[in-house]
Formats: sequence, C-alpha cells, structure tokens
Amino acid sequence: MRLSAGDLLKRHVIERRFRYSIRGVDMERDLRTAVPRMSHGQWVDSCQLTAGIPSEVLALISVWVWGTDGTTWTVDAVRVGEELMNVPLEQVAIPITLAEAARRLGMGLSYAQARALYRSAIDAVNEKLVRRASRDGVAA
Repeated sequence: MRLSAGDLLKRHVIERRFRYSIRGVDMERDLRTAVPRMSHGQWVDSCQLTAGIPSEVLALISVWVWGTDGTTWTVDAVRVGEELMNVPLEQVAIPITLAEAARRLGMGLSYAQARALYRSAIDAVNEKLVRRASRDGVAA
C-alpha cells in the first residue's frame, strides 16, 4: 500500500507523539495509549523522510492532527410510533483548522500561511520519495 506524503507526515507526527509520551507513562495504567505503533525500522524510515522539516512545522502538524474543537454526536432519524426521533449514534471529534493549530501554538499564522508550511513539508517528503525511487530504480 502506497501512502501519500501527507499520510506519511501524519503517521510520523502520531508516532512521534506516542514515542515522546512513553517517557512520562504510568506503566500500570497508560501503557496502551503510549506504545509505539511502528517498528524500529519503520520509525527510522519515517525520520529519514521527515529529516530537514523544522520541528515547528512538525509541531503544527501534530497539533492539527491531534487537536479537536470538542465533539458532536452523529444522529439517525428513527420512527417511533408516528414520530420521528433523532437517536444519537456515535460521538465524533470536530477537527480543527491549520490556522487554529497555529494559534494554539502561539505562531500567529493565517490559514494560508499555515497551509503553505504544511505544503512545504509535503513537498520535502515527496522530494525524498522521488529521490529514493530513482535511486532504487523503481518506477514512481
């Protein structure tokens, strides 16, 4: 399965958060939420692909991926007798925008500026993927 550069970046910041949270984990209670998801080889590969991307940009992407503006319920209309009632199905997180993620980090960027930083990170990962494919002789 081939992942896009954006997917690779998101997976990297998720794994990065898991690996950094291990340092403060209570092994009795929080073990499940702080265990790395990637093997060591996958983590090294991910680090190679994201090398050179400023840590501020990775932090921005991390806050964007993990941040929420609360939750909402998905509902389904169900007929009870002769009435239609909305029945809550599941609670889902409301995602935040890149501009909100930048605001939470105190960066003071507009959406366009935050999006440009994200695009530059994607371009950097894409460039490394293309270089790797051409070096290995694999058709992109």
